Amino acid sequence: MILFLTTLIGLQLSAVSAALAQNTTAPLQLHNRPQPVPGPAISEQLADIKGPIVLQESNNMHLLIAALILGLILGGLAWFLWRKRDKQQKTIAPHTLALSQLAKAEKLIEQQQPDRFVDLVGTILRSYIEQRFSISARNRTTREFIEKITSSQGNAPRELEENSQYLQTWMAQMDMCKFARAELTTLDMEQILENLRSFIRSTGQEETT
Repeated sequence: MILFLTTLIGLQLSAVSAALAQNTTAPLQLHNRPQPVPGPAISEQLADIKGPIVLQESNNMHLLIAALILGLILGGLAWFLWRKRDKQQKTIAPHTLALSQLAKAEKLIEQQQPDRFVDLVGTILRSYIEQRFSISARNRTTREFIEKITSSQGNAPRELEENSQYLQTWMAQMDMCKFARAELTTLDMEQILENLRSFIRSTGQEETT
């Protein structure tokens, strides 16, 4: 019995030894671990450090400078045109200028505005006399002006002496309307206007000869 058990134990030990020997001779097999999915590199994920942000200069200063330049240009152009117009007016003959201004008085007759008509034609007449004959008329009353051209003992221009009576009548009529509120009819205003035109044409033509 003991011999049988000893033999059985020996066989089992032999089987175990053989199994161990077989396991030690077999190569070890390592299981592959799942590899991580390649992703973007860290250097690609992080953007490069940029320099300081330069803020754009405000356009207000540029607009201001442009406005100043434009203003200077427009101002210079306006001054040039004004000087040109002033020079042209100075070169226009007094009788031509007066006749063109009397056209405005004709519109006042149509509009039945005798007060404005008297003021306008009186100013035109006195301005014409000053420019044409170099005699102060706008700052004188009608009486002072008539005395000036009638008591100058031949020093007054001949054209004014010859028309002094007419001038006195026209100016007195306009003064009556202006200061005494005398009424002027349409016919009266048309007659005054025609008389002034005739006077200016007759005395102005000799200026150009």
